Amino acid sequence: MVLRRVGFIAALGLACFSACSSPDHPPSAYLTEDPGAGPPGTQGPLPSSPDGRLSGSACPFTVPTRWSALCGTLRVPADRTGADTSRSLSLSVAVFKSRSASPAEPIAYLAGGPGAPALDEVTGQAAYFEPLLAEHDLVVFDQRGAGHSSPALLCPELLSSDSSPDAGVRGPTQACRDRLVASGVVPSDYTTAANAADVADLRQELGYSSWNLFSLSYGTRLALTVMRDHPEGVRSVVVDSALPLDIDFLAEGAPNAEAAFEALFSSCATQPTCQSAYPDLKNVFYGLVDRLNAAPVTIRTSDGGNATVDGSTLVQIIREILYSGDSLPYVPEVIFQISEQRYSVLAELIPLIAQSNSAMAIGMYFSVVCADMFPFTSLAAGQPPPSTVAPQIAKAMDDTEIVDVCSVWNVPASAAIEHQPVQSDIAALVLSGGHDPVTPPRWGQAASGNLSHSFWILFQAEAHGVFTDACAATMVNAFFRAPAVDPSAQCPNRAQDVVFAISATRAPTTVSLAPVDLGALRRRLRHPIR
Repeated sequence: MVLRRVGFIAALGLACFSACSSPDHPPSAYLTEDPGAGPPGTQGPLPSSPDGRLSGSACPFTVPTRWSALCGTLRVPADRTGADTSRSLSLSVAVFKSRSASPAEPIAYLAGGPGAPALDEVTGQAAYFEPLLAEHDLVVFDQRGAGHSSPALLCPELLSSDSSPDAGVRGPTQACRDRLVASGVVPSDYTTAANAADVADLRQELGYSSWNLFSLSYGTRLALTVMRDHPEGVRSVVVDSALPLDIDFLAEGAPNAEAAFEALFSSCATQPTCQSAYPDLKNVFYGLVDRLNAAPVTIRTSDGGNATVDGSTLVQIIREILYSGDSLPYVPEVIFQISEQRYSVLAELIPLIAQSNSAMAIGMYFSVVCADMFPFTSLAAGQPPPSTVAPQIAKAMDDTEIVDVCSVWNVPASAAIEHQPVQSDIAALVLSGGHDPVTPPRWGQAASGNLSHSFWILFQAEAHGVFTDACAATMVNAFFRAPAVDPSAQCPNRAQDVVFAISATRAPTTVSLAPVDLGALRRRLRHPIR
């Protein structure tokens, strides 16, 4: 199995975030019974719209137990510039019905990536989305080029194990582009502005006079674009793990990752039980990375394959785990197990990470990034990444290959407005996690500063995807109920930092802690939320 190329994809932002639980840090109060862990729920077709663009169909996924879904497809113009009106795309859509007899305005979920399979994410991690159904219908759709929408811009060539991991990305990228273009795909059709127009069309075709937007990661950039280009009918917006338009996402990957690692090491060092169980965690980690870079190890993975892991691969794997606040308590134990040459957790995680990346529409990702972000990055101008980043992180998070990718992908640059901050007076709740390795809190604060009716709220113990915290989910519902009211009082303990899970074999005799449940981490990776 080739991990370096998977690592490159993760370094560009396609990493999933995982979660696990322990008695010290339960993932959420509403995960005691997973609504997806039973017989399938009910489904039916969406009613067709008067113009025929929206048509009902069977759901292309298993409906979570106790859920009710109406499914269909929405036909949208492929070329949103209007230059070519002959082509169209098909978006896969589902409306999950509220448990309320008289639901409030619906919520539309805007997934991340770009290129994440939204319908599979929501149904695969139904427990995290369950609270939204208490008062609202939940509209979920796979964005153009992703998931069950057609065509789906998958790039298995980038994840192939048939070539050397050091061969670069130009060849596999060209192979993917050539195959997609030969099938009729026009890579320039896939931009955030085009996605935003799809969102506006979907609201109208479903017959909603107004709705709320719930956005995560790249979905927040999409939500901001909707607020700018199609504000009509948008009642309120939740911006979770903000990706503003005006930041240099591609050049800041390594600094953001390093900041998350440093926050983790600092948090452990300030907690006596963590410091005692995992002494000198920072130096143990960087020493381990150096050791593996000098002498990679080959391990037998849980799927029966072999994987060679060097230090850079380890950085990328740990960064994956850092995506979720529910995973943070376990990272010291994972690092120490690997430093002790106990590789069972790696053997489980590696194939799951590769599997989760394989579901991403990497071609859609390249189109969006190369059109909307690359023209405005310092990397495109030949400027090197910041030299202040630790060399172990800089090597693992080398994003400079995006220059080769975008040269091959060859899509026109988006207009300058796609790199300008979005200003809006639509009510917004902006959520940030204190340990987020990809969209740091300062980005959320900056985005909120341009939204005149917004609340920016930091959850210190969380990372990427704050809404998976039980209290944050309560806050989200409170905000949708009354968008003009500051919901921060819902979570008075949001400033508390991570409480680390300590293995019973490492804890002092005076501390009674249960063994670390790394199995929960593995289960979450099977259905990542991006």
